Order: sequence, then C-alpha cells, then structure tokens
Amino acid sequence: MDVAATFEDMETVLTTLEGSSERAQKAMDWISDFAVKTPYELSEVTEAYKNLVSSGIDPMNGSLLSIGDAAAA
Repeated sequence: MDVAATFEDMETVLTTLEGSSERAQKAMDWISDFAVKTPYELSEVTEAYKNLVSSGIDPMNGSLLSIGDAAAA
C-alpha cells in the first residue's frame, strides 16, 4: 500500500472514530508528530491511538506517551 492510500485509510478511520473530519485532521497531525518524535512507526501509533480512543481514553493527554515509555522500559 502506498503512502497516500495509507493516509487516506487513516483519515477515514479517524473521521469515524472522532466524529468529524476536523477532529480527525487534528488527530492525524498529532499522530504524525508523535511518530516522528518517538521510535514507533506511524502504523503502531495509529493503532494505539484507535485502541485508546475506543476505550474512552484521550491519547493526546499524555496517556499514549506513558504507555510507550512503559513498553520501552
């Protein structure tokens, strides 16, 4: 799958998950930034983000970073 298709799929999933394209774009930006700043792949960060949101946890409040730190320890 090419990069454009990957981002399109990610946007579709996040739009459904977040309830709007505006919130999905904010999530995509945050996920991309997080993946750049950490040793995790974009797909790993996206999957973790989806799982946390589905569980009612806000990944952008530091919870995903804490989980990543614990996994790396």
